[in-house]
Amino acid sequence: MVLLAGCLSAGPAVEEPSAAFREQTHLWGLVDCAFVIVRLPVAPEAVQPLLPPGFTPVVSGSAGVGGVPTAEFHVDAYDCRHGIAFDGSPVAFQKYGSFYVPVVPPQELREPGVDAYFVKLDTLQSDENTRLAFAAAGLPVHDGGVEVGAGLGIWKAELTMDGGGGFVLENGVVGPPSAQGAPLPFIEFTPLAGGGLARWHARLHDATFVEGAGLFTPSPGLAAEIAGGDQRPVQFLAGTWNLDEANVTFPVAWPS
Repeated sequence: MVLLAGCLSAGPAVEEPSAAFREQTHLWGLVDCAFVIVRLPVAPEAVQPLLPPGFTPVVSGSAGVGGVPTAEFHVDAYDCRHGIAFDGSPVAFQKYGSFYVPVVPPQELREPGVDAYFVKLDTLQSDENTRLAFAAAGLPVHDGGVEVGAGLGIWKAELTMDGGGGFVLENGVVGPPSAQGAPLPFIEFTPLAGGGLARWHARLHDATFVEGAGLFTPSPGLAAEIAGGDQRPVQFLAGTWNLDEANVTFPVAWPS
């Protein structure tokens, strides 16, 4: 699910994409993945400066102490048997992770049939060819490592982005599994270093979910800057799923 690690005051660039950089669309995907998503409640003002103009975080008025409005900052990790490279070819043993914020996008960037939107602020991508293409386009991307797994009903995960931070989830006690109903289409947007956005389309399907509680420890980087650097109890979602029938397009202009 990606992020401008570093100084929070900088914010995303707002320039229009260069006319010399032609919009392009590439395939991508993650197949047969074990995953963990940690949901970190934060104040809306903690994530708003990271979002592109016109985007706002999804806010719950009933979350937090005393019903204080609360947004969420998510971190995730995927350990996949297969991935899909930009040319559509398979990639074995794909590792992936991201930092992102559930958002309400500008009306101009919404699409029929899609109700879930995110701003992806940082990405771990283990496939070197894809990582180099992302970096050349101005997407924040890192090499690194991912481990996700469960034993005797206890989930754990570890993600390390080279130069971008990471996290450890341990002692993840979960409830009973449930199968996904209908497939879920969603869209993510990532601010590009040179201006504009990358737009990710994906379709989540054939998933099995468990919900649980565990101990979360961020390493120095964006997650620690946003949510604090101390170990804490968290709620998380885990299981197995597929994200394919997907593509990423960049650069997409800011809404006018």
